Amino acid sequence: MKLFFRIFSIFTPRELRHCAFLVVVMIFGAVLEAVGIGAILPLISLMGQPDFLDRHAEIAAYAAKLGVTTHTGLIMGLAGILIVLYILKNIYLAWQLRLQIDFSLSNQIHFSKELMANYLAKPYLFHLN
Repeated sequence: MKLFFRIFSIFTPRELRHCAFLVVVMIFGAVLEAVGIGAILPLISLMGQPDFLDRHAEIAAYAAKLGVTTHTGLIMGLAGILIVLYILKNIYLAWQLRLQIDFSLSNQIHFSKELMANYLAKPYLFHLN
């Protein structure tokens, strides 16, 4: 635990805020992943119930307002929504990955430069050992 808290001492307050933002972004990404996975099963279940619109009058009424009157039309519409959901989710996850990589690379460059500067600033006798 002590090592975990030492991480906070090497980052500036701005970098800590960026870390907190990344954590929030990753949590939202995880929620989107769960929604994406959870949305597949209802669609598959709907495909196995050809009488779905007959048994659920409320959903049939909403579907009729949208112009969907057949079971195949309902499946096609929901599959289209699922595809759009996956495209949006993947765009978000690509943006999230870019944020993570940018943060990692910028910190790697910063700490590499700092380490090299400290190493080169050591006296000559330090390098003889």
